[in-house]
Amino acid sequence: MKQKFTDDDIIRFLYDEMEQGESERFLDALCSDEDLWERYEYFQEIVEKTAGLSYEPSEYSCQQIMAYVAVTSPQPEDVRGGAPYLAGLKGRKLSTNAILMFVLALFGSITIIGSVYQMHKIQQESQHTEANFQEVDLRWDAPELDTRIHDAQNAVNEIKNLKKLQ
Repeated sequence: MKQKFTDDDIIRFLYDEMEQGESERFLDALCSDEDLWERYEYFQEIVEKTAGLSYEPSEYSCQQIMAYVAVTSPQPEDVRGGAPYLAGLKGRKLSTNAILMFVLALFGSITIIGSVYQMHKIQQESQHTEANFQEVDLRWDAPELDTRIHDAQNAVNEIKNLKKLQ
């Protein structure tokens, strides 16, 4: 059975990327097939011409890249002028990190102030819990309410006096 070799196989053979058994079959086919031999010579010339090429960048290419980097990168004095979290600040735009930090600080401050106010209010209420009924000054527009309140005060006083007597 005769195997048909492609241009990719020729290139793999020229760059020693074939396995040993496959390369032996390729050599046998190369000796017997004229068309394969002509394609092999064509690719061999190309490989010989490109063998001298260097894949290292030239000095001019390096200079162009460095000039582009110098133009597009932020200048050191621009970066030093702002805080690290505001380094991307351009014009009046705020970065997401700066906004998030401001909101967290605001909520934290509100929470602390609210807690302190609530503790202060609880302390004030605990000091004024013992209010005496007789210290309250009552002024009503309706005289019947005054009489009812007066009767209730008298009843309370009588109950207190009864307990004292026993």
